[in-house]
Amino acid sequence: MRFFIILSIAVFGIQSFAAKQRPSAESFTAKKRMFSYTLEDKKQVVEGLKLPLKNRLKIYSKKPKTSFYVLKAIAFDEEQSVKMRWRALTSMAAVGKNHANNSIVKASKSKHWYMRNASLLAAQLVESSFAAMIAADLIRDPSLIVRTEAVRTIKNANAKQYKNVLKQQLHSEQNFKNKKSLWVRKHIAEALYKFMDTSDKQLFKEMLYDVDPEIQRFGVLGMERYYQRRITDSKKLAQHVQEWKVQAE
Repeated sequence: MRFFIILSIAVFGIQSFAAKQRPSAESFTAKKRMFSYTLEDKKQVVEGLKLPLKNRLKIYSKKPKTSFYVLKAIAFDEEQSVKMRWRALTSMAAVGKNHANNSIVKASKSKHWYMRNASLLAAQLVESSFAAMIAADLIRDPSLIVRTEAVRTIKNANAKQYKNVLKQQLHSEQNFKNKKSLWVRKHIAEALYKFMDTSDKQLFKEMLYDVDPEIQRFGVLGMERYYQRRITDSKKLAQHVQEWKVQAE
């Protein structure tokens, strides 16, 4: 009898230990679970991508979770066209908001410039500070188009914390080609003008001496804002530049 009791306790103990150590079917399934959708679901989402964003969202709002996962699959499908992937990523952001963050970050690191550019547009549909963070990472992107959109994103988000990054990029060799100023510099100067404060007088004074007339124009605007006046009624930019050079000395 005593032996039977001891044996029963031992067996029970082993079973209890095994029960604690062995993962349940439910927990295992939860880790491996993937969201599934039907071919009909995918067809509806694909058809929606042919429409303007506003119309797309009306369709996707009926089944937001399903739409989100179908759009995510399309966005990262290398077999899809540029237009389809672009629209899928931005639509996914509009539908999923913060749930799309990880996918947007992934897209921002894509080997394809159009996906990196789309990540900036998608991030703006989620939240402005998040978009500015993505933009700060892409402001030195190899693609001129992506760099320009990154600057626009920082400006639109009113992300003044990146002002020093903008100052650096204004004079970066990356934004010149054959010593000629690239168009992104105009957007950088515009953003710096938007973020201007009284400590930036020297920055805008230096713009007056820039090789690019568009940068000189923001130099003039900066001087006018700093001194709170126009220096001449001339309609010629060169005249404004010359007179502000003398005034700023």
